[in-house]
Amino acid sequence: MTLPKIGTGRNNVILLLCALCMTLLYCMGTFSSANGDFLKTIAQKDVRLTAAKALQMPPQNFRIIKGADQLVTSSSTVVTGYFYTASKHSTDEYTKWMTNMLSTLDPVVVFTETVLVDKVLLLRQHALNATVIIETTLQDLPISKIRSDRFNSSQLFWQNELDVDPEKHIHKSYQLFWIWLSKSWWVNTAIQYNFFSSNFYMYTDIGCYRDGHYNGERIVQHEDVVPEGATLWAAHQTVRQPPTRLWHEKLGADQFFYHSGSQGAGTSAAWKNYHRVFSETIDAFIERGWFIGEDQMLLQSACQLEPMLCAYAPGNQIDDINYFAVRHVLHYGTDVELIRLNATAG
Repeated sequence: MTLPKIGTGRNNVILLLCALCMTLLYCMGTFSSANGDFLKTIAQKDVRLTAAKALQMPPQNFRIIKGADQLVTSSSTVVTGYFYTASKHSTDEYTKWMTNMLSTLDPVVVFTETVLVDKVLLLRQHALNATVIIETTLQDLPISKIRSDRFNSSQLFWQNELDVDPEKHIHKSYQLFWIWLSKSWWVNTAIQYNFFSSNFYMYTDIGCYRDGHYNGERIVQHEDVVPEGATLWAAHQTVRQPPTRLWHEKLGADQFFYHSGSQGAGTSAAWKNYHRVFSETIDAFIERGWFIGEDQMLLQSACQLEPMLCAYAPGNQIDDINYFAVRHVLHYGTDVELIRLNATAG
């Protein structure tokens, strides 16, 4: 009996290469067209994933909950997030602040976990048609999957970040770092879905509303104060740019630390550009062996790398808590001059 030929010469080489490629892909577990399966592969095998790549990923293992079938249309959307984890403030404090923040009238996208969904919906009964919840877990935030080459797993990397944190006695968990470092990713995810047909987005920590001053109000009323192409942040003290654009010495030279990361605002285009630079800044810190658990130094460094992407509301010139000056400017407008960074500094 003569066996059929599968090919000769060059054809055999091509078939062999194809077979090898398919075998390799199968072994790596990458037969998938979805980013979700890719991230599962990363988690299972702990292949190193950079922030620049991880923070471009869509949400994984999530559920979208709309407060109403028909949502409002709005020029602006407010984005926030809250998860139970050890932090420097108590759960009771956050419950009070969350109650204040969610009493506002702005359309909101809230990233949170299953046990908090009913609480959020209860606090948004007055504006269910302006409410979207993205239910997920801390472990499914893409930032949790990154690591440096020094560590064999993401868990070891993040544990080391907590170990070297000079303020670990108040921060208490590395999961808190994941929340802080996901701010621009949350905004960009909200932009991708664009639930309320908005072109302007404000990020706010849910803990910014420590009294009832803004309760029942619409926060974003003056989008036009933000310079075109820029994101707006608060400078909690006088802006003194450090000698280098990448700067991580918050405690050692705090005269150069001015960026408050609790609130930011800008157009969809501005946020997308800022998010890209911020993700790359995380990788730059990791490459230098610098601590990345302090989000404000990363946010500030991203602004210093691309000064035209940022403007600052001077917190010491505004009648509000200096760290939360962005909400004041967006709500009341401003007659103070916003601060722009010197593009030639550092």
